[in-house]
Amino acid sequence: MQICKILFFYFLFFLIIIFSSLFQSLCVLGYCLFPILLCSMLYYFLKSYLNFGIKLLMAGGTFVWCCFSSIAFMSDIIGNEKKGLALFPICLFYFAFTCYLLL
Repeated sequence: MQICKILFFYFLFFLIIIFSSLFQSLCVLGYCLFPILLCSMLYYFLKSYLNFGIKLLMAGGTFVWCCFSSIAFMSDIIGNEKKGLALFPICLFYFAFTCYLLL
């Protein structure tokens, strides 16, 4: 099962690299994962005070934040005709990480 998860993230990263260079993709993905890191730290320290509804709102907020910040970076690199096609794997990548927050 762990191998399937690793292959899934590798496949998503490969789709992202197709539309931009390796270093640009790493910078965008690393910078835009920071809100998910903050949210996971809040979950860890406040786990006894948070119910599932609040966790779901926080995870949704971080997902939207990550997607919009990566769209702002990647829109300069990618032309308008390929924007939706290139941003789908990025948003799917962040969605997978935000789903891990809810576990």
